Amino acid sequence: MNTSFREKSVWASLVALLVFFAYYFNRVRSIPLEKAEILTLFAGSVVVLVVLQIALQVAVSLVNPKDAAQPWDERERLIKAKAGEVFGVVLAIGALFSASTAFFGAHPLQMANAILLSLVGAQIVECVVQLYYYRRGI
Repeated sequence: MNTSFREKSVWASLVALLVFFAYYFNRVRSIPLEKAEILTLFAGSVVVLVVLQIALQVAVSLVNPKDAAQPWDERERLIKAKAGEVFGVVLAIGALFSASTAFFGAHPLQMANAILLSLVGAQIVECVVQLYYYRRGI
């Protein structure tokens, strides 16, 4: 399978998001709604995710430094734009869902995690759409 640098970069982001947030949401599900513990988990998670994403992107860049230095071509910009449109729709639906949890008596931390889930879900969908377009040959 011949993949471009940008496609490898999207794969790295997708794997990091899936693995990391599967762990995060599994942990949150098992923690009682005590602010300190959940906020500590969230803050630590953000730091770990940022470091993980940076490390993966550096690793992908080191494999093919010549390709990493290339500017985005028209096809890559088009793929990013089309995936961004889907991201926006998914995020809007997720925001409506997150806001609607208030009507069902959700705890504020549950609402915050619903918003986070919406953001993460939209980002995962964006990565999947990008990969689809890279493979499809747009």
